[in-house]
Amino acid sequence: MGMTLVCPAALAQIVANGVAAIQAECDSRGVSFPSLDDPYTPESDDIHRDVYSHIIPVIAAAHQLIATLQYPSMYVMTSAWSMHSATTLRAVVAGNVPEILREAGPQGLHINEIAAKANMNASKLSRVMRLLANEHIFKEIAPDVFTHNRPSSTLDTGHSVEFLVKNPQDKYKAATGMSSLCDMTGDESMKGASYLTETLLDPVTANSDEPHHAAFNRAFNTDLSLFPYYDEPGNEFRLTRFSNCMRNYGFFSRSILDALDWAGLPEGSLVVDVGGGVGTTVLGLSRIHQHLRYVVQDRPATVEQGIRVWENERLDALKAGMVQFQGHDFFEPQPIKDASVFILRAIVHDWSDTYAIKIIRQLREAATSETKLVVVDTIVRYTCSSGKEFEDIPGANISDAPAPLLANYGIGGTSVYQIDLQMMVLVNSLERTLRQFVDVLHAGGWKLEHVSRTEGDQMQHLIASPL
Repeated sequence: MGMTLVCPAALAQIVANGVAAIQAECDSRGVSFPSLDDPYTPESDDIHRDVYSHIIPVIAAAHQLIATLQYPSMYVMTSAWSMHSATTLRAVVAGNVPEILREAGPQGLHINEIAAKANMNASKLSRVMRLLANEHIFKEIAPDVFTHNRPSSTLDTGHSVEFLVKNPQDKYKAATGMSSLCDMTGDESMKGASYLTETLLDPVTANSDEPHHAAFNRAFNTDLSLFPYYDEPGNEFRLTRFSNCMRNYGFFSRSILDALDWAGLPEGSLVVDVGGGVGTTVLGLSRIHQHLRYVVQDRPATVEQGIRVWENERLDALKAGMVQFQGHDFFEPQPIKDASVFILRAIVHDWSDTYAIKIIRQLREAATSETKLVVVDTIVRYTCSSGKEFEDIPGANISDAPAPLLANYGIGGTSVYQIDLQMMVLVNSLERTLRQFVDVLHAGGWKLEHVSRTEGDQMQHLIASPL
C-alpha cells in the first residue's frame, strides 16, 4: 500500500514546494501572480519569466499526478478526444466570439445573444463554449452566460465585431493574439492530422522526404506542398492567416541578443536573415546594434509585405540603408558572399533533412572562414535522460528534472512534441534532437560550436562555424 502512495505523494510535494516558491518570489517583488480571471496583457507575462524555473516542475508534476490518479482508460480517452479542443477553438474564432465578449464587457453575455451576433445556433454554441470553459478557456459565470478569462482573451484579434462582419476576408491582415493560430490549427492541421495514419502506412509516403507527401496533401487532395498551395488562387485568406500566425508566433525574442557577441562585431558587419519574413528578428536587433548592416531575404511577395511593415516601424533604417530587403529562394545559390552572420530562424524545422541540408549548404558555399550561422529552432529532448552525449559543446547539455518527473519535465518544459507532429502533418518535416541538428549541420558543411539557451524561451540558438 505504501509503495502505491509514494509517487502521488512525491508529485504533490513538488507542486506544493513550487507554488510556495512562486508565492515567495511574487511577494519579494510586491506583485501578484495573475489569476485565470485577470485580463491578459503582454506585460502581465513578466512574472512568468521571473519565476519560470519554479513553474516548470509544478506543471510537470501536476500533469503527471493527473496521469497517475486518473483511470488509465479514461486518461487515454481524454487524449483521444482532445481533437474537440482544436475544432471548438476554431469555431469560436470563426464566429468572432472573442470580440463579441470583449465588447460585452466583464458582465458577459447570454448564449442567445452571443449566438445571434455570431450567426450560430445558440444550443450548439453553448455546448462548444461549455467544453472550452471546462478547460478554463472562457468562463461561465451564470447558466449559459459566458465571459472572457485570461486564456480566452488571447484569442481576441483586436478588431471590432462590426469590422469583422463587414470585412471577413481582412480578419487577419492586422490581427493580434492567438486567433490565427487556432483557426489554422482547426483547419489545415486538424484536417491533415486525420490522415496521419494512412500517410505513415502507405509505402509511397511512409519513408518519403518530400514536402508534398504529407498528411496535409491527402486531406486537401493536392500534389502541392503547403507553401505553393497557399499561393494558389482562392487561398488568399489562408495565406494571410498563415502570415499573421507566423508574425504573432515569430515575435522578436530578446534571447537572440545573448546568442552572439553582436556588439563585438566590427562596424558595418553584415547580418543576413535568410527566410526572415517581414524582418521581425532584424527589427529588434537593429534597434540595439546600430553599427551593423542587415539584409532580410524572403520570397518576393513577403519582401513587399516586409517593406510596408518597416515603412511604418523603421523607415529611418530603410532610408539610411542600414536594413535592406532582398527577394531570394534559399535553395538557390546565396548571392551575399561577405556576411558575418547568417540567421535561419524557424526555417530548418520546415524541411526534411534532404532539403534542410540543401539550404545550409548554400550558406556554407557563400560563407567566409569567419562567418557564423545562427540556427534558431526548438531542440527536442528525449523524455528519458540523454546522459552527457555532447558535453564537449557548451550549452548542449542541460540538467534532467528531479525524480519522479520525466527527465524533460514533460509538458511543463515545452510543447515541442505537438509542434513536431504539426510539422510532420503539414510539410513532412520535423523538430530535431540535438543529435539530428549536429548531423544535419555537419552534412551541410557546418560544425556546431555552442548552444545558447534562455530560460522560458521555447526556441534555442545553435551557433555554428564553417567546417
